[in-house]
Amino acid sequence: MDDHDDPYGAIKFGEFRKYIQNKQSKLKEQEDEVRQQGDPDALPLFQGLSIHINGYTEPPINELRRLIVQHAGDYQHYLKKSKVTHIIATNLTYSKVNEFRAYKVVKPAWITDSVREKKLLPWTDYRLGKLNHGQTELAFTSIKGKQPEQPAPSAPSGEALNKTLLANEWSRQHSSMHPDFVKRYFETSRLHYLSTWKAELKDIVRQARLKSPNTTADSCLSSPTRVIMHIDFDCFFASVGLRDRPELAQKPVAVAHGKGRQDNSSSDIASCNYIARSFGVRNGMRVGSAQKVCPDLQIIPYEFEKYRTVTEVFYNILFKYTQEIQAVSVDEALIDVSALIAHPEVGEEEAFAQKLRQEIKEATGCNASVGIGSNILLARLATKKAKPDNIYCCKSDAIDEFLAGFHLRDIPRVGYALCGKLQDMNVSTVGDLAKLSLSVLQSRFGNKTGKMLYESARGKDDRPLAMDQPRQSVSAEVSWGVRFETDQQLKAFMDSLVEEVCQRLKAIPTKGRSITLKVMVRAKHAEEALKHMGHGEVDVHNKTTLLDAPTDQQSVICHHASRLLQSMGCLTTDIRGLGIQIQKLDQEDRSGSQSKLSFEKAKTASTSTSLGHEPEQRLCTVDPSPSTSQRVTTPPSSSIHPAKPKMSVQFDVYEELPLDIRQELMDNYDLVIIDHPDIISTPPTPVASPSPPPVSPRPDSSVSQMPSTQPLADLPTWSQLDPSALLALPLSMQQQVLAAYGQIRAGKKSTSSSTRRPPLTPSSSSSSTTTSRHPPNRVKKESRRSKHPSKNATLTQLYPTPNRSGHPTLDVNDEISLEVLEQLPPDLRKEVIESYRLKPNQDKQTTTTIPSAQLPAPEKKPTALMGKTSVPDVRLVLQTWVQEYPTDPDTKDVATVTKYLKQLVVDKDLEDAQLLFMHLRHITLDCGDAWASAVALIQSDLSQQVLETFHVPIQL
Repeated sequence: MDDHDDPYGAIKFGEFRKYIQNKQSKLKEQEDEVRQQGDPDALPLFQGLSIHINGYTEPPINELRRLIVQHAGDYQHYLKKSKVTHIIATNLTYSKVNEFRAYKVVKPAWITDSVREKKLLPWTDYRLGKLNHGQTELAFTSIKGKQPEQPAPSAPSGEALNKTLLANEWSRQHSSMHPDFVKRYFETSRLHYLSTWKAELKDIVRQARLKSPNTTADSCLSSPTRVIMHIDFDCFFASVGLRDRPELAQKPVAVAHGKGRQDNSSSDIASCNYIARSFGVRNGMRVGSAQKVCPDLQIIPYEFEKYRTVTEVFYNILFKYTQEIQAVSVDEALIDVSALIAHPEVGEEEAFAQKLRQEIKEATGCNASVGIGSNILLARLATKKAKPDNIYCCKSDAIDEFLAGFHLRDIPRVGYALCGKLQDMNVSTVGDLAKLSLSVLQSRFGNKTGKMLYESARGKDDRPLAMDQPRQSVSAEVSWGVRFETDQQLKAFMDSLVEEVCQRLKAIPTKGRSITLKVMVRAKHAEEALKHMGHGEVDVHNKTTLLDAPTDQQSVICHHASRLLQSMGCLTTDIRGLGIQIQKLDQEDRSGSQSKLSFEKAKTASTSTSLGHEPEQRLCTVDPSPSTSQRVTTPPSSSIHPAKPKMSVQFDVYEELPLDIRQELMDNYDLVIIDHPDIISTPPTPVASPSPPPVSPRPDSSVSQMPSTQPLADLPTWSQLDPSALLALPLSMQQQVLAAYGQIRAGKKSTSSSTRRPPLTPSSSSSSTTTSRHPPNRVKKESRRSKHPSKNATLTQLYPTPNRSGHPTLDVNDEISLEVLEQLPPDLRKEVIESYRLKPNQDKQTTTTIPSAQLPAPEKKPTALMGKTSVPDVRLVLQTWVQEYPTDPDTKDVATVTKYLKQLVVDKDLEDAQLLFMHLRHITLDCGDAWASAVALIQSDLSQQVLETFHVPIQL
């Protein structure tokens, strides 16, 4: 076999097409082996058919592949739409439905039934759902007998239904077409209150912790047995409403929006008292239906502010006893009182619960029931036994008997679907569930769910109280009164809904990166909803988009939400509900469960003294902020952080530094600003402190003292100096550092010889009371004279080099310490000498300045677009560009983006260039022909640049 045709042969770099061909050849060889292992008498049922399997199927994909191959079918591992004749799938997403609308998509049963029947069955009988073919299909049916005279009734249209409903003026004013509909909806929505108030309870819990120091719990010893209490109000909304209506206390009462004057009232009952429940009234029942079973039912309105007040009082009472609280809802909570119960299960917990109930009754006027258990599961189930208005404690020796009678739906975390699967196994109670072994449950429901069911049936629950759950999403949804006649009405409603979401984001505060749009669309054959202006029977569609950066801006969220809605292709007149959810939150306030250390700002020192002496120098310590304003600070006597080395900087030099250099210096050094024009520090005075007071220097001291403007002792030793760090400093600061080390060496020599002159001399006899206007680190030539010939020679004499440039050479007049220069590493010393040699002549000044080594050539700046260099930032720039020019981009902008992407290719950042181009192409898919032409032009220029740079074409 030729190596070129050998699927197992070597592949050269870049031969991706050959790699795919070889891979497919290997798969075909495997199919041949499967075909040979099959029954040689198998019928060629699928001969001539090319079949592809999409997603999860039952039976599995390997079994279907075997049946297809062994019955002469051609199995396609990869979807090639030009070859595939049938697609096997169990379920398809919305996008796949549109993608496969022109293909024969059938269920897996088509394969298995055809093999079982030994004939190819009609694929139309196994079609997967009703795919959207994009056009009306002709239905060819055989006509037997006479056709009916009356045509079948057509499905109602959303436009006609809306027209009928909105003909009523009240309905129109209370629908989504009203400008203030969203605001009014959330002000009066019970579901909105319940969904948002739980999140606000976290703030209430945090504030209550601060207000109520839990001294009782701290002084009690922890009990070895957990004692969890579940406190739940009895018919909360109704109980709060009855406080101010004592005349209704002995009557059936329900809370709802409607007045209940009509038998067909569609308002839902939110809460009803136990007298009403004795007649058969239940929460969630329609008011009209409830009044049929209880004619004397009294309807009272919602009172959200009263609910809020009672909730705050309720939680404040709980915090008087414990801080271990899990806020479950507005009317219920879980608390851990283990530290308050010294002897559990002997009646002490019941006595405490009775006291707690009594206090809640007196403070709120409402009854509450309390369930007690050793964990959350038992406490919640005990509350069901305690209601109404009572206490129930589940003892540890009676758990099995206690649980046996509960229904499966009473167990937390067991929903309708899981309950239905258990009922298929003839399990309807917790007692029945306890009879099943762990292996049976895990084999049927998986390891995690099986273990949860096994332990729940035995009363085991080790979950801790969730006291500080981080918020995962912020959303707003409207599913009542949503009716639209025009696209403009829909857009206005979307703007209002997004505004509501943004207000909630900023109130937390937080930002999000994921936007999910939920749309309720009227089902195809659905009539008007039974509930007046309700959503009725709907199909729910969800779509999500991910942003490059977190946001809380209304314009950004509205733009992406509108694009998601547009991509769904829903009829405006069929929309019955809308919701927007923001996820992947990036909260700014993350201090909920962790306290902060309190750092007080240093006080500004007084700028004058009572003694009336002038200060010795202008000196201040830099406050660690990038601002140029300085303040005098007193260093603390002690610190938990290691002390940073000090560095003196001239004020005029510091003012010329870029902000990033200033910040870096402040992060690594304790800066001392010299010659500050506005701030004058006073001489330090002895104060009572743990450290000894400074000793005032006396004029007749035998040892010459350094002026305090140059804290030489705070510099690291010369051997510890990093040459790269020195070169990274600005030129003027390099001068100071080099000169300072020269002073240190000269100072050391002056202390060893009494005949040597001190390295620094006061400028005048009054230097102790006046401030020099010149930098204190400028040293004189006389201080560096030496008896050694090499110490008196110029740099050119020491290191002769031809001077071809004509620039003056560096001699001793350029005041730099030769002793310091000799200690430099060879490469750094050479660079310093070369920088002085190349330095042009400058005008002579009255005060000689110290030149410094030139900085190395700056690194090349990264390629930027509008000042942005990172891929996420550039993506935001591109998105903003497309948003500002939604239909026709500016040609200059197109040229700028093209130039930027080409430069990325030149800089060998091909991956970034490709990612950004693909992002631009994606966000402009729905922007019209002008954008398509611009993107095609960018693609052409970018491909040409790739070819010129890498000499290899690439598919963008």
